[in-house]
Amino acid sequence: SFSKLAFIFCSLLLSSSCTDQKKQLNHEFDRVEDMLSFSPDSALFIISKTDTGLLDSERLKARYSLLKSIALDKNKIDICSDSIIADAVSYYASKGNECEKARTFYYTARIFENAGEYDEAMRWLVKAEHSDTREVSLPTKVLIHTSKGRIYHSALDYDNAMENYGIAAEYSRKDGDREKYVANMLRKADCQMMLEEYDSAKETIDSLLGTPPDEEFCKTVEKIVLDHEGVIGIHDMIVHNYGPGRVFISLHAEVPSDGNFVDIHDTIDNIEHDIM
Repeated sequence: SFSKLAFIFCSLLLSSSCTDQKKQLNHEFDRVEDMLSFSPDSALFIISKTDTGLLDSERLKARYSLLKSIALDKNKIDICSDSIIADAVSYYASKGNECEKARTFYYTARIFENAGEYDEAMRWLVKAEHSDTREVSLPTKVLIHTSKGRIYHSALDYDNAMENYGIAAEYSRKDGDREKYVANMLRKADCQMMLEEYDSAKETIDSLLGTPPDEEFCKTVEKIVLDHEGVIGIHDMIVHNYGPGRVFISLHAEVPSDGNFVDIHDTIDNIEHDIM
């Protein structure tokens, strides 16, 4: 009948409208996710404008809950209640991927840290740390261990603080985040000095500032370069030593003026490979 067809048509329109709204919400949440690192104030503005009445699934509520908690934290708005992040905790504790779970546990810990409940904060950080590390992003691992270090530091437990700052620094290095790497290495050095491990602290600082290159090392590099056919000399070699695995070398290789450009290019590539 006509009324039955009209009912079906209206139902389809309503279903389509709900689907479009969910797509729009997820699109907005994707924008917020992208903006968190470089424009957290804009991310907070967008997430705060969300019509929470449209959050009609556990997944959407959890994503909104987590993103708003992150945006608040990145804008240095210290929340001391877990009411905002509660939906994310409830959902990601048993669903979603390990990265979302770890982030949720970390930002829950930040709330308890803001409230001065350091034991509870540490409990959540340990839960975050024990998420499947293969799925957890390097930036999240940095945050977890930096926070653990900070809590141990405030409790004057310098050994554990130093260990966690060191782990955070290493994850920062792997992630290519120079700023967080330097910050955590300096925190590690501070703990070493508090423990009166001054030689270790100097080594930590030297790994940031660089140390003079070893003469034998320079001779080895020079030999590697000169052993390649087509290289007749080197000059202006500069070596920056920032610790194991962090040595930077620049030099000028002298080649015959009438050499084949393609062959010379291949030779330089081979030298770089051999030195690495």
